[in-house]
Amino acid sequence: VMAPVLDAAAREKIRTEVLEPFLSDNSRARDLLPDGSYVRRTPASGELVRDAQQMLIERLSRRGLRAVPAVSATSP
Repeated sequence: VMAPVLDAAAREKIRTEVLEPFLSDNSRARDLLPDGSYVRRTPASGELVRDAQQMLIERLSRRGLRAVPAVSATSP
């Protein structure tokens, strides 16, 4: 689902805090090949490892936000 983001500050935040980290991820991301299969990205020799999920966790923790404990479903 896509929708236009009209507010310039919100667009910039989405670009820098969501899109750029996930597009530059070379640790967990996968690329779709022409045959329909996926291959996991790996950093080139000497390249800095970029893990978008870890970057997001670190950014949120610097802001003082903490993860919410998972709630497991129980059957009656």
